[in-house]
Amino acid sequence: MDEDRKTAGLKQLQGKIYRSGFEDGQIQAHVFNDVPGALKRWDENSKKVYIYSSGSIDAQKLLFQYTIYGNLSNYITGYFDTTTGLKLDCKSYKIIAANIGEPPHNILFLTDSTKEADAANEAGLHVVLLMRPGNADTDIDFTKYNTATDFSDFK
Repeated sequence: MDEDRKTAGLKQLQGKIYRSGFEDGQIQAHVFNDVPGALKRWDENSKKVYIYSSGSIDAQKLLFQYTIYGNLSNYITGYFDTTTGLKLDCKSYKIIAANIGEPPHNILFLTDSTKEADAANEAGLHVVLLMRPGNADTDIDFTKYNTATDFSDFK
């Protein structure tokens, strides 16, 4: 754990621990304040939203079910985690595209990681880098991808 490895077994354990805390009301997920409105707007515009995270699918579902804004999970069409493949491997994004039944060029991928953006771009997805407070990625190439600071630009 000191090495912050994103192994499937650790993520599944994390999901079980999260479940107890969320269901007991001891934990609430914090999302940026523009997220609930964006999810609602995308749902109203028949946009499908998928989450691809290094966290387990179970943990992702809990995070969206128990947010400080209430249950947002109804707005999420599907979830992917590292059981699909590594987030830095372009094959993972091709697998996701195939699983959701869309050609890669029809998919918009939003991320705060340049390395993930590179992999998704190589797979043929449209990519936008999110510039959010607390981003861990310090090697952001502002000339390579479009950027956004929130979800207001995405209809």
